[in-house]
Amino acid sequence: MKYYSQSHCKWAMFLIVLSLPRVDSANQFSPAGRRIRRQINACQDGNYTVNGKTCCLCAAGQLLTKECEVNPEDRDCEFCEPGRTYNNKPNSETFCEQCTSCTQPNGSDVCLSSSPSCPVWRIAQPRFHSLGKSELGDGGFPHLLSNLEVKEECTTAKDTACRCKQGYFCLSEPCISCNPCNKCEELGVKNSCTGTKDTVCKERSEVPAAILPVAIIFGIVLAAAVGFAFAFAAWKMKWCCFKTSNVGFEGTDGKYVESSSLALLEDAYLDKDGNFSKLIPDIASLVGWGDMRNIAMADGFKKTILDNIQQNNPKQAEEQTISLLTEWEEKHGREAARMLMKALLKNNKNSKAQALQGIIRSDRSNKPASATP
Repeated sequence: MKYYSQSHCKWAMFLIVLSLPRVDSANQFSPAGRRIRRQINACQDGNYTVNGKTCCLCAAGQLLTKECEVNPEDRDCEFCEPGRTYNNKPNSETFCEQCTSCTQPNGSDVCLSSSPSCPVWRIAQPRFHSLGKSELGDGGFPHLLSNLEVKEECTTAKDTACRCKQGYFCLSEPCISCNPCNKCEELGVKNSCTGTKDTVCKERSEVPAAILPVAIIFGIVLAAAVGFAFAFAAWKMKWCCFKTSNVGFEGTDGKYVESSSLALLEDAYLDKDGNFSKLIPDIASLVGWGDMRNIAMADGFKKTILDNIQQNNPKQAEEQTISLLTEWEEKHGREAARMLMKALLKNNKNSKAQALQGIIRSDRSNKPASATP
């Protein structure tokens, strides 16, 4: 039998060690490896730049409460209030949008006060027809959602989804106001009413001959009523052949703001208002911080002014809006209301422009008549 010396064994062990795979000092288990992995996975919802620093966006359903300081991901976020506010995409906003209510009343019951007793739905989210016109109620106020019920509840990351109640329909979604379904009392139902389609009545040929004359008369009366209602609505909203000449200025989306909307700027109340500061709380509740901030930036306000307002009123969107409207009045003086109206129209916020007109008119109408000598 052949024996090996101790020196031979040492050389054999040395060769075995050299043949083992090397372990990189920055592998996935080392601190350096973990830092690399965190950097790769940081900002999964995207990022934004502020004051020369890149910070991670807050996720959908959250709002920003503190900017990042050292690392992009060390900013602070909080969730929106469930069932009341939401943000539907990653963002760096310091506020959440109000949830839409499907059950709020119509017309003159709109709450425009800044009082704490004012319900959540005091300012409705703008909703527009397919023709691009906002639906209006009595007195120039926004016509709020009617004949609707909740389809999907509001979450912190998604607004409420509404649908028509049983027995009502609208032709396109999202619905702002649902119409009663036709009952086809004389002709009979061929296809039932759905949430997005009216009842289809039977053809006259399918109706017994005995009731055909009655059905014809009823149809004529109904058609006349519908035609009158449509003509009145078209005149009221200045649609179709009743539309005024296409005179206006270009909005932010490239579409013209026509003279039907520009007529708001000729309102005599805007020429005489002089009480803009008194109405600032109501106007702040109407316009909201997001729209008012965009309007101010487009008007040339410096970013430092907007940043100071946010820092002085943290997490208080309405107080921030009130402060910015005060700055707006200082800049535009007695033209503050007119300039705000023009900015709302130019940004296609027709519904809010109509509501602003209503606030100013309401203030004028509530003033006592001056005493005659």
